[in-house]
Amino acid sequence: PAAANSLPPALGTSLVRGRVAIGIQQLQAALLDLVRRNIITIRGTGQGDGPSPPYRMVMPMPRGLRPHEQVMADALWPHLKNDETELQAGWTLMQRALPAFRRAVREELTESGLLDGERLAAGRGLGIAGWAVVALGVAGLVVFANVFGHLGDLPLVVPGAVVACGLMFLIAGQLTSVLSSEGETAAVAWRARRRELAVALRDPATAGDLGDWLPVAAGLGLMRAMGKRGVAVPQWFAQLSNRAG
Repeated sequence: PAAANSLPPALGTSLVRGRVAIGIQQLQAALLDLVRRNIITIRGTGQGDGPSPPYRMVMPMPRGLRPHEQVMADALWPHLKNDETELQAGWTLMQRALPAFRRAVREELTESGLLDGERLAAGRGLGIAGWAVVALGVAGLVVFANVFGHLGDLPLVVPGAVVACGLMFLIAGQLTSVLSSEGETAAVAWRARRRELAVALRDPATAGDLGDWLPVAAGLGLMRAMGKRGVAVPQWFAQLSNRAG
């Protein structure tokens, strides 16, 4: 199983599904890692009696961030007042930066040799070709229906086949692995780590010792299970929505 520090949590957990999957969970993992390293501080305001007490996100001028973390800081920093903002407002700003966050994670994975540039280009090429062929097939359906409609449905078989070919290109592009051999090895290790954590959570005697794995657990979608098994999940984490703002 992968060690916690073998890759930043957002990068390592993005490999678990066999393809690179970068979403809200990876953003949450990166935020928890920034909090763990005291680059960002989450503090309660001591105000409000509701079930969800208000929290503030505090971030002094950050230095030495990884590229995907810098994207998060750049989204947040211009909106801070006295180095802080309300937690949910800060989280919404980070979610809006998700496209740039995805690009940064991919670039870091490529620079570290875990993504294969040629495979990435091949996958993109298949996707572009697929959409072009589908568009051509749809246009053919319209033309054939108007010109040869009096002959019945048989003439529509030809443009229909073109659409089917385009869909096959799209599927092939999605199924093409973009990982290098090193990336495949890392993906196997991170999938093994997810299984290890899932097994550990079934044993109450060991579940309480998993607090250091919270950033990784967020990226793997295990935070709810962590909370149910008695791991000390930060109360403020429940206020992070799972939908992009």
